[in-house]
Amino acid sequence: MYRALKGYISLGLSRLIGLVENRRLRPLKGKYQGQRCFILGNGPSLKHQDLVRLAGEHTFVTNRFILHEQYDEIKPSFYCLSDDHFIRKSEGRGILDHILAPRGDTRLFVPTRFKFSRFFRPGRNSKVHYIPYLHKHKVWDKGAFSTNIEHGVYTGQSIIIDFALPIAYYMGFETIYLLGVDMNYAPDKDTHFFGTQKSDAERAKVFSRDSWYDDVIQSFQVVKGYFEENGRTIYDATHQGNLTVFEKVDFTKIPGLGPVGNTHTGDSKDSMTRE
Repeated sequence: MYRALKGYISLGLSRLIGLVENRRLRPLKGKYQGQRCFILGNGPSLKHQDLVRLAGEHTFVTNRFILHEQYDEIKPSFYCLSDDHFIRKSEGRGILDHILAPRGDTRLFVPTRFKFSRFFRPGRNSKVHYIPYLHKHKVWDKGAFSTNIEHGVYTGQSIIIDFALPIAYYMGFETIYLLGVDMNYAPDKDTHFFGTQKSDAERAKVFSRDSWYDDVIQSFQVVKGYFEENGRTIYDATHQGNLTVFEKVDFTKIPGLGPVGNTHTGDSKDSMTRE
């Protein structure tokens, strides 16, 4: 009986949180109709692109992008996190502190379960949006993509698919450019612009990269179909990436980008440690 009561309370609390959070999300629905945005992964190819040119653009970044040396110059519009590491480990909480600094305007999107972390005290919540992460609903398996994040987002084995693209769709963006989506996890190469995470190296020992690659590719194909059916386009501006689903474009030739910044060394910030 206790277990059943606990389940009902949990369900009721989840629905209440959903109502509150959806009310906060709704002003963003279709807000950027017809506009373009840039979604950045964390692939090593970012070391070869001058991202300062994205200053003033609508940009989505993910996970440890804050380690990028040009983070403060870009001033990302939207930040997506889904790894529990960010609320359980001191390094992760340090990253969150920087993202949610009072002087910044970046909006943070995280799974609803993060709301129960002590880290997200009331004063921070104005910049944070909580979205149900329906990780058992697999994009590649169901052939479905979440177009309304109020109902939750699905897993596509990549935070770009899980969070960034559904959020961009919900907001109404019409043209999306992907950068840093390398799709290359060769064991002898860095997995990210800041090096290789221990968690990735360990996972590679027990997880089939071929299987992962197939799941992600199929998920991207599903996403592409949803965007194209609604007159929207996704371009791949990753430098020498292995993704073949979307039309490739040269980042340096995208019209309307800002001026070239300072010489980019490709190094990550030294002020923050990484796993």
